[in-house]
Amino acid sequence: MVCLPGLAFLNQCLNVLLIKIAPVVTDVGDNTKWIESGQNGFVVPVKRPDLLAEKIVYLLKNKEFRQKVGKANFQLVEQRAIYEKEMGKMVKLYEELVKQKKDFDIVPAM
Repeated sequence: MVCLPGLAFLNQCLNVLLIKIAPVVTDVGDNTKWIESGQNGFVVPVKRPDLLAEKIVYLLKNKEFRQKVGKANFQLVEQRAIYEKEMGKMVKLYEELVKQKKDFDIVPAM
């Protein structure tokens, strides 16, 4: 799975880690907090499609590495218990935003 810039890490890449897929990510945002290149996936610089392709081909050719990385990433997320915790934070944030919007909605005077 490839996680590119502009895609929310929690919404895509954490799901990839949970389904035991070896990721190739760009070096933006929180990606490098989760992926150590060569250990549990690959991190490539933005605007380096040659390296992106190289890492994808490597994963396609190395089933044993993919499986090892997939299992390790699942355990990493499980250990951090981040998925449920972060999703709970997102729900609270959305609820607060909805509440704030309701508090600030002004009905125009007639």
